Amino acid sequence: MLSSIGFHTLSLYKKLTNKEAGLLYMAFKDHNDAYIIPDKNNKSVPKNNNDPFFFSFSNYYYVIYNDKNKGLSWKLRTSVSSPYFRSKSENEHKPCSIQVKINPKIFTGITDYTATSAWECLKDVETRFNLEANKISPVLGDFGSYLLNRIDYCVNFHLKELCRSCTPEQVITLFKRGNIPERYEERKEYDYHTSHRNKTDKNTFYLQSKSVTVNCYWKYYQLQKEFLDCPDIDNSLDVIRFEIQCKYLKVYSMSKNLKESMDCDNPELISSMLSDDVSNSIVTKYYNKIIRKGDYYPLETAKRIVRDNRFQSQKEERLINALNLINRCRGISKAKAELRGEEFEDFKRSMRELEALGINPVTIPREWGIRHIPNLLDTYNTMFLYEKLSEIKERWGL
Repeated sequence: MLSSIGFHTLSLYKKLTNKEAGLLYMAFKDHNDAYIIPDKNNKSVPKNNNDPFFFSFSNYYYVIYNDKNKGLSWKLRTSVSSPYFRSKSENEHKPCSIQVKINPKIFTGITDYTATSAWECLKDVETRFNLEANKISPVLGDFGSYLLNRIDYCVNFHLKELCRSCTPEQVITLFKRGNIPERYEERKEYDYHTSHRNKTDKNTFYLQSKSVTVNCYWKYYQLQKEFLDCPDIDNSLDVIRFEIQCKYLKVYSMSKNLKESMDCDNPELISSMLSDDVSNSIVTKYYNKIIRKGDYYPLETAKRIVRDNRFQSQKEERLINALNLINRCRGISKAKAELRGEEFEDFKRSMRELEALGINPVTIPREWGIRHIPNLLDTYNTMFLYEKLSEIKERWGL
């Protein structure tokens, strides 16, 4: 299948002493295949090259490889230290850190900026990481000594495979009319050229909270904008990516719960959090919360399905009113903003009941002339199940 669920980027970190940070700074500076640059917001740089252990305040340094297709980058955090205070206790205190960002596909030699990564690639990532770290400095240690800092789970929906009746732009339009949960805000940027006001990107549905960022976008548009010379850009023409970026707070909460239930060491914990089951559950949870369950229908078709179920008149009217409101407001979140108190609770109940009927509360604009768009996640799961069953039958000669 061209569609897939997994993860595409992970970040890990490790705490360091001031002395370790200084040694690592010098090791990166001497590295032949990469260069180290300070963050533009740094308050200072090392006092001089002869004293790499002296740093003022907290500074950040980025290590960029000459090879753009490395799939690996580092971020070094230094902290306050004094050249005159190097006691034993300093080696026990770890105010500094090293963070590594890995794109597993690229890092393991698969130059594919569209496909997701699966749990099965993790062993290869670990082996290659240890080899790379060993080339730079023993301070970096091995893969198992790091903690997870961020995981980007995602699903790729390949429309030619899942739904031929609509375009990527139309899918993004429907997704943007979905639900924005509490404590999330949609990102907007100021348009200096035409409207001179804050606007959302028409090809992206980008929601932010303190612990999770949800980013849904047309992959081809994103690569054109950020990586035009991508070697496999044409593979992304029909791909919609739904991405859940779990930041430190979310990753910490997830790892804490897993650790308590599994009583495992760090390498096992990383493996569990990147497993196919966890990837699937995270993607499903946020897809159902934001994009919502059910298939897309034109408004009149959705109302006919409701009437065909012959509910009591009060319930039928409530469900149809919810569909009309979402259609008029062009989105679930905008519809919610018009309701208060008991009306709001009735609306939420109607949403659940519509989804139970297989109807996504967002309806297809009439001018598109499209009769039906299936739920992309459900379609993916069904196709994936059939593929696995076919593999089993072939293996057993059935």
